[in-house]
Amino acid sequence: MTSGAGVLRRMTVRRVFSETDQTDDLKRFDVPTLIMHGDDDQIVLIGASAMQSSKIVKGATLKVYKGAPHVMPSTVKDHASSLRRRRVA
Repeated sequence: MTSGAGVLRRMTVRRVFSETDQTDDLKRFDVPTLIMHGDDDQIVLIGASAMQSSKIVKGATLKVYKGAPHVMPSTVKDHASSLRRRRVA
C-alpha cells in the first residue's frame, strides 16, 4: 500500500517541475547535448518538453523513440547507451 505522504510528495514534484520555466538554464548549455524522448510518453508530453528543449539548447540533437513510454531509458537502454557513448566520444 502506498502511503499518503509518498503520493503527496510525487504530486508536489510533478507540479513544481511542470510549473518551473527552465528556459534560461537550457540557454546556458554549452556542451554537445543529446535529448532523447519517447513519442508515447503520457507523463511528460514530447511537444512541451523535448521538442521545445531541442530548439532552445544550441546545437542539440533530438532522438525520438517511436512507441517509447515515459520510462524510455529502461525500454530502449541498449540503443540509448550506444547513442550516449557516441555522443560523448
